[in-house]
Amino acid sequence: MLSGGTDVAYRNLLASGHRPTCRLEVWRSGVRIDTYGKAGVPFYDGTLTATLSSQVTRQLNFNVPEALWPANDVNGLLAPWGNEIRAYMGIKPGAGVPYEWQVFRGRVNDPELEDNSMSVGCVDRAGDINDSGFLGPAASQTTNSISEEFVRIVKDGVADASFSTFDITHASTPELTWEWDRGSACDSLANASGAYWYALANGDYVLRRIPWTFAQTPILTIRDGVGGTIIDSTPKLSRENVFNAVIVVGERADGDAPVFAIASDNNPASPTYIGGAFGIKTKTINIQTVINQGQAASLARTGLQQARSLSQSWSVRMTPDPSLELGDCLSIEARGQVPATQILASFSLPLNGDQSMSANFRALQLSSGGLS
Repeated sequence: MLSGGTDVAYRNLLASGHRPTCRLEVWRSGVRIDTYGKAGVPFYDGTLTATLSSQVTRQLNFNVPEALWPANDVNGLLAPWGNEIRAYMGIKPGAGVPYEWQVFRGRVNDPELEDNSMSVGCVDRAGDINDSGFLGPAASQTTNSISEEFVRIVKDGVADASFSTFDITHASTPELTWEWDRGSACDSLANASGAYWYALANGDYVLRRIPWTFAQTPILTIRDGVGGTIIDSTPKLSRENVFNAVIVVGERADGDAPVFAIASDNNPASPTYIGGAFGIKTKTINIQTVINQGQAASLARTGLQQARSLSQSWSVRMTPDPSLELGDCLSIEARGQVPATQILASFSLPLNGDQSMSANFRALQLSSGGLS
């Protein structure tokens, strides 16, 4: 959660009367170039969407007056030739000091002239990684830790890259070769450390553990009813992403035979016992960063710990809250159900504040023993 998001005064304002605020700024090469001041670029409406498990985590789409169409002006304010949008959102408590957070930084990607307006689509800083492919086959530097190698790869592609805190262990980088795709190179390093890589709301790059795979304590409780911010909610149970056997295949970059390991739930007391009523449900992981049998077996066990968890997910519609970050651990108290500890996995946040925010959550998926 962004700093200040748990303030009691802010939480109370969200659940009562307040005025939402949003400011869009246009920047180029580190300098703000629009002239709209504190008001920001005029817009009609828009939405910020964010999904933790995708490379481009955040996408911003908004509509502006037709007069801002850049036509053939390469230096136009919303032309897609190097300009970026920085978005700030918050709430204003009457005459008090507003709460405000940066919620997006990314390039103008595809403006489009429509009837009486222009739509503008933007992608976050992960898009810069995907755009800056390798100029030829690139070899990993095995003397680097995985986090050091991630920083090197990102900086080689994005000269002005900045980074926030990582929370992964500093394992060594295996011998790898990447052909063209810098984003896939980052994926391989993240997979090797049980992490996701992505850009935060302010544009900083991070490499962080998959948040539903380790124990966490909720930093906040959201609820429905009087004094709550949840408008409506839907809990869901599903076997779609539950598996009781995980197969890991390590594809060797040096041409040697692949390494192979399998982990299965062989505990008869487990609800996902491979010989029980749940049935057999397998998941295969092909990964280049696993280079020996021990690593493959460890990854298979870890993958099974995550994949066999029976859990519920929640979807909620709530008062727009720009302080929320992907990966936040929250407690949901709604529909008279037992409080559920959930991880924020995706959301859709309206810019103009007169609509509700939708958010999707995932339960923690932790080991409970019985693997082989």
